[in-house]
Amino acid sequence: MDHLIRHLPAVIYQTTVHGDGRISVDHISEACNRILGLAAADVMANASVVASIIHPEDLDGARMQFAEAYERGEDCSVQLR
Repeated sequence: MDHLIRHLPAVIYQTTVHGDGRISVDHISEACNRILGLAAADVMANASVVASIIHPEDLDGARMQFAEAYERGEDCSVQLR
């Protein structure tokens, strides 16, 4: 499985939403460095670093889509600039 994930042209991740609303990244594929320009270790240490690369005009909408998907217990796919 790791071999497949390493070669996908996508960032695969797993998060936990804590009771206080904080989000932690439990796993993120190494493709995040190639695709997002962020080291996997940095994202897992501080999930908010991802917001730093989202276009400011997309940030509120992305947050809302993630929150709505979480409330419904659904996966979320968001395309951003």
